[in-house]
Amino acid sequence: MGRTERLVAWPQGHVLVVDAVTAALALLVELATGGSDEFYGLLFHGGWVMSAAWSVALTVPLVLRRTRPQTAALLFAGVALAQLVVGPELLLADTLALVMVYSVVAYGDPRHTRSFIALAFAMGALAALVIVWADVAGPLVGGGDEEIGLCPSAWHGTFTSSCISTARSDLVSAGVIIGACLLSAVTVGYWQRARTSTLRLLRERNRALMDGARERTRNAALAERARIARDMHDVVAHTLSIVIAQADGGRYAGAHDPGVARRTMLTIRREAEKAVHDMTTLLGVFGGSGDADWTQAGDLIEQARSVGGTTIGRTVAGTPAPGRLDAQTSRTMYRVLQEALTNARRYAGASATVTVREIWCDEGLRVMVDDDGRGSASAGDGHRPGYGLVGMRERVVAAHGTLSAEPRGQDGTGGFEVDVFVPYADAEPVAPTAEPSGTATAKAAFPVGDATRRMRKSDGNDKNRNDKNGRND
Repeated sequence: MGRTERLVAWPQGHVLVVDAVTAALALLVELATGGSDEFYGLLFHGGWVMSAAWSVALTVPLVLRRTRPQTAALLFAGVALAQLVVGPELLLADTLALVMVYSVVAYGDPRHTRSFIALAFAMGALAALVIVWADVAGPLVGGGDEEIGLCPSAWHGTFTSSCISTARSDLVSAGVIIGACLLSAVTVGYWQRARTSTLRLLRERNRALMDGARERTRNAALAERARIARDMHDVVAHTLSIVIAQADGGRYAGAHDPGVARRTMLTIRREAEKAVHDMTTLLGVFGGSGDADWTQAGDLIEQARSVGGTTIGRTVAGTPAPGRLDAQTSRTMYRVLQEALTNARRYAGASATVTVREIWCDEGLRVMVDDDGRGSASAGDGHRPGYGLVGMRERVVAAHGTLSAEPRGQDGTGGFEVDVFVPYADAEPVAPTAEPSGTATAKAAFPVGDATRRMRKSDGNDKNRNDKNGRND
């Protein structure tokens, strides 16, 4: 990873300016405190001007230490090598080597870190040798009439025991000091790299969390919009189908029986008011009462019967247990029944018979709504499956149930059937494995099992009587 990607907060230009100011301050300190009238190096000796020139050359790479750490380190190493050969043996600016080592470890490319660390220790060993040799032997080109160094004869290969002892002890001391300083700089550099990496990971994690929160909020908003759209479709379609049917009847009755016309208009008004109440409850903007649930299924069927045009029968098998349905599932079943009755009224055709079969199993509630209307033949007048069936399926899936909605009969003209199952709140969300007592066993695969067909076959001769008299609501 490049340094530009690793900068924590500041743009690259700002970092460059800060490092330039730091280098200038370091140079001022060096010139104010580190200068001398003359210096002694490996080959030559010189004065303060040359020392200042070397200080400037060693300080300039500091400007690039964070934006181009590896380039800065190589420049510093080249200048330091030239200084060791022809310049002063040691300057205050040489301590900037620790800053360069730290920078290349903390901000440089991790793939090249080891190479730069090896280069730093090699330069440190060379610096220790040069410093000790310059102190013991002096510069190769002497300082005029005065001999410089403890053992000037060392350049000619002549060593005394005192020179060797002094050189050995100085070399060990210089090596330990330089090595310890370099090791400290490397350690601090690795710590800074780990800290920078941790901060970067934390920022990425925070961004991911924020993105996830935004996505969850967006999904929740979309889900709520979809729920409102489904509920609005059910409420509006159900109410409008009743209003249209009543308006058609009232239009013909108005000319012959004003009383029937008035009752029709009252029914339209009542249904419209109920639709307004349902919409208020749905949107929750005026503090309406709770949404309709399965306990009001009987009222919904009676409301559909009052419209006329279709005969609606209801049968109940098993022991009703609406309390075992959670609130969402209870509302789902109410809306599914509402949509199924609305579709039957709109598409089954005149004088169709609708049967609502309510079966309370051990695992949950199963409801079948079928009619003997036109079935797939309703497509002949332009009808196509719309959002109602899609909304029904989404509701049932959200309640961990299963649903089947399809025309009946081999040619699809035997009516239409909606078959839905939802589990109890305290049951596993699986399809039913058995009908209630007194009925045949259903296939686990559901949605429309052989048990339902056998039940219809056994009830075939008594169908009309059951629709009118058998536990009808």
